[in-house]
Amino acid sequence: MKIQFTLGVFVAAASALAFPVNTSFEAPGYSLGTLDGQNNWQNVTGNYQVVSGGARTGTQAVSFNDNTGVAIPWAGPAGDAATTNARGSVWVNVLGNSSLDYGFGLDVIYDGLSLDYSTVLVRRDGAVFVTSGSQNPNLAQVGNVGAIFDQYVNVTVTTDAVTKAVSASVNGVNFALPSLTNTGSIRSIYMTSFNISGSTTAVSGQARFDDYSFEAVPEPGTMLVLSALGAGMLARRKARRS
Repeated sequence: MKIQFTLGVFVAAASALAFPVNTSFEAPGYSLGTLDGQNNWQNVTGNYQVVSGGARTGTQAVSFNDNTGVAIPWAGPAGDAATTNARGSVWVNVLGNSSLDYGFGLDVIYDGLSLDYSTVLVRRDGAVFVTSGSQNPNLAQVGNVGAIFDQYVNVTVTTDAVTKAVSASVNGVNFALPSLTNTGSIRSIYMTSFNISGSTTAVSGQARFDDYSFEAVPEPGTMLVLSALGAGMLARRKARRS
């Protein structure tokens, strides 16, 4: 099954983005009400609301609520991180009264010249959907992690504009996404609540989001250097003790 997925006219602002981003949407940094405009977060239709209760950690979370099927599905840090590799992570609680029309997860916002798409969504029944090809906005089901409604599960996406590799995970299960083609950098990673079916009849999208992060991932070469440095420091400490 393939479903059309498009960003439409909703794009991240061109200003610089403070990077990395890590938040649990707690007070005093976030107040109850629309998420749009708080700490540089963008959601132009106000379907994402900071609420009290139902949080994974702390006392506040972000609630998505749509009974029309036509809400703009994105909410994320506005601006351009201008990074070549990144990992996004969010904890999602798909409520039991959310219809199977809706999937929830993450969507990568690439540079303005990129034609690539990287999206991962999960429904309340555990069905996982990802973009089905580079330069292709369609969604395809790639697996099922089992019913996950009324509980928080972790959704991640990792992307690298240098190696072109993209991967995702839902509730600890890994999924490979199509490799990038012409992407030069990553601007942001947005929380996403998307009407997969496209229906506007009896559609209900209900979910909570919490503990969001968007950060760079060290390149393999950097990890090797850090590992070597750590091993060297440990060896010197042992030598001093002997």
